[in-house]
Amino acid sequence: MLRLPLLLYHLWIISPAGRAAVAHSRWPWLLRRLPLWRGFLTYFPGSRIVKTADLDPQRRYIFAGHPHGLLGNCYFLAFCTDVLDFRQLYPGIRLSIGVLDLNLCVSFCREICLLFGLCDVDRHTLLARLRQGPGSAVFLAVGGAAESLLTQPGTMDLVLKRRKGFVRVALEAGADLVPVLAFGENEVYQRSQLVPGSLADRMQTATKQICGFTVPRGYGRGILNLKSGPLPERRPLVTVIGEPLRDLRSEDGRAVVEECHARYCAALQALYDKYKDEFAPSRVRDMRFVE
Repeated sequence: MLRLPLLLYHLWIISPAGRAAVAHSRWPWLLRRLPLWRGFLTYFPGSRIVKTADLDPQRRYIFAGHPHGLLGNCYFLAFCTDVLDFRQLYPGIRLSIGVLDLNLCVSFCREICLLFGLCDVDRHTLLARLRQGPGSAVFLAVGGAAESLLTQPGTMDLVLKRRKGFVRVALEAGADLVPVLAFGENEVYQRSQLVPGSLADRMQTATKQICGFTVPRGYGRGILNLKSGPLPERRPLVTVIGEPLRDLRSEDGRAVVEECHARYCAALQALYDKYKDEFAPSRVRDMRFVE
């Protein structure tokens, strides 16, 4: 009895009309407010958002997060829930979190994502979200799957040199760029080292090329105090939100994108240099732009 309605429902969510509905969705983000998420603060003691500047609720913003990490625990805590008081720190900012399109093409997973305030990272969707009025904002983990493969404790290796699509969207939407650093994100999991050219390495690379994402092999703490296992390490997750880059010129041309990208990288580096000794005192090396 339910097969036909479910089939029609699935066909609709992958159709242009269903994709457009995601772009213009105004669902109440109920799942962000569940008391359940308070447990995250107990598991990750000392987690918080560090606010460095006020954001004008009459403007639009793209929050760009670094590093991606294995699973993005820092971003879930700071932006997908209300436990770190993002809405109180930045009143009037209505934030959507960009994720891979695949998450919004699966039956019922789509509705869960919408209740968290997620949207896909398609250019048209991002522009539609940014044009929903004053205070509209989106969050993007710019490094993506490629950066997740670089996750190692004590490091912050970023895939940013050729990632300029978020700058183009900001220019087109007239949005300010806000750099975000997630201190502790790379420390909650230890990535397993794969032998280059091995079957596991080839499968991981193929998954990333075909699907646009991959799940790096990694481990954290074990269940019942075992030495290693699937749980993340209990480390503070500190999200530092920088000052917005304004006065981005909207003229067409590659030179404008390059100039804005260079300004953004310089601002991100300055933000890291300011807070690295406070939040990453045991780092192995400083932040690097590796790709």
